[in-house]
Amino acid sequence: MAKLEDFNLKLNKSLKVIKVNGKDIAVKQYLPAEDKNAILEIAMQQADQGTILNTFALDAIFHTYIVLKYTEINADLGQFENILEL
Repeated sequence: MAKLEDFNLKLNKSLKVIKVNGKDIAVKQYLPAEDKNAILEIAMQQADQGTILNTFALDAIFHTYIVLKYTEINADLGQFENILEL
């Protein structure tokens, strides 16, 4: 039976640079599982409206955090009362 070590897997922790509106943005190729889990938990907490989960807000918040975590874009989320204002 093959062992995980036999596959010689390596994490791709490099950055890829893309251009958006003429500006270079570094994009991570890997994000640890605990960071991904934290993004999902934060998004679910912020989209929770008591008895229901606002799926529109969940989608918007989740993708906003994904962009912020995977890129080197700096945004002070404290300046927004609601992340949906981004």
